[in-house]
Amino acid sequence: MSNTPKDIEEALSQARVQTQAMLQKIREQAAQVKGLEDIPNETTITEIEKDRADTLKNDQTEKLMELQEKMFDWVKFVVTVWLGFIVVFLCLYVFVNMYLNVTTGKIFIVDKEIIITLLATTTLNILGLPFVITQYLFKPS
Repeated sequence: MSNTPKDIEEALSQARVQTQAMLQKIREQAAQVKGLEDIPNETTITEIEKDRADTLKNDQTEKLMELQEKMFDWVKFVVTVWLGFIVVFLCLYVFVNMYLNVTTGKIFIVDKEIIITLLATTTLNILGLPFVITQYLFKPS
């Protein structure tokens, strides 16, 4: 065998044909063994990786939505309980003042500053807590 460029090209061409034939046989055997149509190539691997990335992104979005739902429920619960406490406190305050005024003539008075502070902090909590939490959780995409 000589080493002329023509001979080398011919040998390379034959090697390519043999390689392609061997690859085809391997693919056929793999399809029989694994039930696959072909061995994954670079294109299918890239598609698999893209699908995996999309799946991970979807999982992350789903978990964020679950967290948002739980946080919304918690904020709703806390605000409701806090408002209920304030309503009960104010009703008891009014009832006790009216009852004690009528029966004993004594006046049960909580300082105005305490009532003002209670109402002011309640209002700030009711407006501030949900605002801060929702600003953090529900950021614009």
